[in-house]
Amino acid sequence: MRIKSIGHAEWEILNEMISNIAIDGLKQEMCPDEHASKRFDKAASNMASMLNKMLSTRRKHLPAEHTHYKGD
Repeated sequence: MRIKSIGHAEWEILNEMISNIAIDGLKQEMCPDEHASKRFDKAASNMASMLNKMLSTRRKHLPAEHTHYKGD
């Protein structure tokens, strides 16, 4: 599908980030103990929430034929 607006492109980029960027290696590198692991998990959850909120606000910019389009 061709990008039809900046909002559409932003949605696709955010969706790719949420779906396909693995952070397991970063967690292994940065979390030598249980406490660091809990902090990392909380931060990852916070970031996922932020990205999902950004994704949902851009859904209206998707073209009507997009599978994730939600009309008004």
